[in-house]
Amino acid sequence: MNIKNDQTVKFWTDVWLSAGKLIDLAGEIGTQKLGIPRNARICDVWNLRASRDQHIQQLVEVIRQFPLSLTVNVPDGVMWRNGPDDYRDKFIASGTWQQIRQSRDEVQWSTIVWFSQRVPRFSFITWLALCDRLSTGHRMHKWGQPQVCILCGESDETRDHLYFACPYTYTLWLKVVGNLFGAEPDPDWGITISRLIT
Repeated sequence: MNIKNDQTVKFWTDVWLSAGKLIDLAGEIGTQKLGIPRNARICDVWNLRASRDQHIQQLVEVIRQFPLSLTVNVPDGVMWRNGPDDYRDKFIASGTWQQIRQSRDEVQWSTIVWFSQRVPRFSFITWLALCDRLSTGHRMHKWGQPQVCILCGESDETRDHLYFACPYTYTLWLKVVGNLFGAEPDPDWGITISRLIT
């Protein structure tokens, strides 16, 4: 490792190795295994201790093969990680969001919930209903709080019952929607969602 006059770059927490931060690669236990304090600067590290841990051994080998040359009188700066190998001077919220979120395939019903003129609270309730996450009597029963349908007295108040198998809500649905779909509304949840998608 070739180090020239660096006084500011942190060994564990700064990104000076192309693989990323050493603390992320080795974990907190790496500081103990290598005997290097967490707040150590690169200029403080003269020797890398041998370790029995194979992962730490591989990391030490990568560090030893990485030629590091720091220029004198060039100020150190902060870089924001925007992607796997993309570091920028400015923080970009969308880039951070893409890194921390769990990406999944787009669902067919996404356009029913998320569109430009939506009312956020309505979209949220619709999203909960489509994911079957509403606090229905069926879900409350699992938590020890049984609840019947207050509209018709059905003992198992599920999402499919509320939309649109309950006689009361189905009658309301008929009054509100009418023949909007070109045919009489169906009380089946799946069929109704399929019609909305198309």
